[in-house]
Amino acid sequence: MNNNIIYLDLTYDELAFLQTRLITPPLLGMKSILPETVSEEVGMSRLQSGASSLYARGYIHDGEDGKLQIETLVLSVIATYAQARLAIQVLTATQPDAMPQRVTYYVAERLALEHIYDDNKLVHHFALTHDPGIMAELIADRMAMHDTQAPNMTPVTLKGTLFKAINEAIRAHQPARAIQLLTNAGILSAQTIVDIMNSGE
Repeated sequence: MNNNIIYLDLTYDELAFLQTRLITPPLLGMKSILPETVSEEVGMSRLQSGASSLYARGYIHDGEDGKLQIETLVLSVIATYAQARLAIQVLTATQPDAMPQRVTYYVAERLALEHIYDDNKLVHHFALTHDPGIMAELIADRMAMHDTQAPNMTPVTLKGTLFKAINEAIRAHQPARAIQLLTNAGILSAQTIVDIMNSGE
């Protein structure tokens, strides 16, 4: 296990509670915090279940002033994806004919995050690091393939050299350079770049 990577698993209900309490958007690729088919009563029950589980695991507790306190690791995970400067979603498969797995990478100002959602167990797997270069190595090791069903994305095999260059640009606070590298690789369309620029990138 890499000492520079911290791992965190959260159940669907645990993350839903945190996102609702902290007023953060859904993760990339997930349309809503709770499924639209869930009734208000069931939704509230699931949020309460998520809160109870987080209390039991020690990830949240009530402070002396009565306000909810959230552990730093959990806050760091939420903040990294909520304030990401660059997000890349890919599909990976261990075997050529295996069902691909969706993996999302978020790069924020000081942290990088890998997110994998296990739809069978309803568990979110997170890997957090302070070094975006380490996350680039994880992506390169997977030889990740972009999701061809996602809008504005072109199928492309992502090489480690590309991510090294992208992360060097991010570390140097040059998001425009990172965007240009992704554009040259055929990953970003012109419209996507406009959207990124308009969003403050």
